[in-house]
Amino acid sequence: MPSDSDKIEIENVNSPGRVERVDRAKYVAMKKALLSVLPKTSPGLTVAEAKAELLPLLPQALFPEGAKAGWWLKATQLDLEAKGVIQRENSKPLRLRLSNEDGRAKRCEGMDRERAGNRTAEGGECAAAHQRTGTV
Repeated sequence: MPSDSDKIEIENVNSPGRVERVDRAKYVAMKKALLSVLPKTSPGLTVAEAKAELLPLLPQALFPEGAKAGWWLKATQLDLEAKGVIQRENSKPLRLRLSNEDGRAKRCEGMDRERAGNRTAEGGECAAAHQRTGTV
C-alpha cells in the first residue's frame, strides 16, 4: 500500500479550495514533461499538441505506451493553472502556455508561506518555479 509520502495534493482551477491526493511520481513526471514543452509566449500549444510533444518524455515505467497520460495531463494542467504556473489562452481550441513572470510572482506572494512547502512537490510550487526560471 502506498505511503503518504508517495502521494501529493493537487488543486483544480475549476474547483477552488478542493484538493485531490494523487501519485507523486506520476504527477512530478507529467509536470516536468508539460513544463518542458509549453512555450512562454502566445499562441501556446493546444492540449493535443502538448500531449504529442510530451509523450516521448514520459518514463515508460510510469506511463507504458502513454497509458493514462491523458488523465494525468489534464490533472496536472488544472493544478498548474490553479497555482498560476501555466495559463490558458483565450482561444478555441484551448491553448496553454507558461505564465509570465509577473503572474507567477503575484500568485507566489503568500502561497509558499501558506503551504510551507508541505502540500506540493519539491518544496512548494513557487519554489520549484523560481528554481526552474532562476528568479527569486
